[in-house]
Amino acid sequence: MWGQVTGNQYLSQMFLKVGNKVITQGGKFVEKKFNTLTFNVDGDRFPKIYAPFPSGAQLFLITSSFPNTVEVNWGDGNVINYDFILDRGEYYFQLRKESAYIFEDGNTGFRDVVMTFGEARGIFEFKTSRVFLGETFPTNILAFTDLKSIALSQGAGVKNFPTKLSPLTKLTVFELFNAEIDILPTSLLNLPIEDLSLIDAIDLDRPFDESNFDKLNLLQNTLESLSIHRNDIDTFPSNFSELYKLEYLRTSFPTGGVLPSAIYNLPNLRIFSHGQSDGIGPSSLDNFEFLTTLETLDIDSKNNNIFEPDVSEFGTLINLKNLIIQGSTQDLQTSIDLFINTLYSVVTNNGDIVSGSGPFREMAIVCLSDAGTSPTGIFQEPTGYIQNSNNGSPATPKEKIWVIVNQYNSTVNYSE
Repeated sequence: MWGQVTGNQYLSQMFLKVGNKVITQGGKFVEKKFNTLTFNVDGDRFPKIYAPFPSGAQLFLITSSFPNTVEVNWGDGNVINYDFILDRGEYYFQLRKESAYIFEDGNTGFRDVVMTFGEARGIFEFKTSRVFLGETFPTNILAFTDLKSIALSQGAGVKNFPTKLSPLTKLTVFELFNAEIDILPTSLLNLPIEDLSLIDAIDLDRPFDESNFDKLNLLQNTLESLSIHRNDIDTFPSNFSELYKLEYLRTSFPTGGVLPSAIYNLPNLRIFSHGQSDGIGPSSLDNFEFLTTLETLDIDSKNNNIFEPDVSEFGTLINLKNLIIQGSTQDLQTSIDLFINTLYSVVTNNGDIVSGSGPFREMAIVCLSDAGTSPTGIFQEPTGYIQNSNNGSPATPKEKIWVIVNQYNSTVNYSE
């Protein structure tokens, strides 16, 4: 179940107290500054070696917009002060595998590592990769109100996240990769999140109200980029189309098949990427013609059942500049040839031969086959071709590619 870390724990620490009485001065509460983050970690060092990839890179990074310091109580009797390092106008404190602190007391069990910063103000990025932070993310992160980005990648171990995030009014980027967090934090959905990544995090193979995914539409006024894959998701809630500001969507569905209809109702989607690196490609390209704002369509159908990617209705996609269809969809000769023949018709019927960068011109087209299947024919100028005037009579798919490249100033990358 989703762990609870209440916001009241944070609020109760904002004022100095003696016993149960809050100290006041001149009728005002005396504020207590909290610039401390505590991580309950284990192992012989921090960051400890990430077991799944013992030779892989690791990163613990905190970035500030101006000079800062951090005092680290390593929990072994040593307290060390570090200055943030200046790099290209920003200041950062970082630990990597090569610079890990090795505990001196011989204890490899759990301990608290306490980091006290000179100021919480100005710290705008918190990023980790393959670094175990403990099961509970520090509630005091709420004092770092200049935070713009939190990214936890691989091995953070965090299961509990603060249920109150409202002080983080500048947080626009939130990324979870290979995380154990079970439910999308509703507190996150009240922030101005623009870029959200849930990769191998948040189990979505269950009713949406159990994962809070049906509440994602609460970000409709801010969310511009969304990456969701390795989540065992095979559909979207109907209110997904309410994300009217969404411009970039990356998905993968383990079962492939027909993509959720809510995708085709996104009014401002510019970039759609599906099935890259894992998952299975869709069984068809039906309904993509409704995404008239689409600029990039990237479909990787690795391990998919063979299907012929029909782009015959793509004439409505006048903004399309990047078309990437690769993987097993193109393994059969008939599939790759039909794709090129159909695409040629779309380009020549809807693109202007001499209009510079108009619709279906200056495109980047990728049609690679897992099996290396090449389109039929020879890449050469067809009979009757006249530059800026006549496409001639291309007799093979490769001659049609030649026309797309030379007459419409596009690039086409295909298997040879």
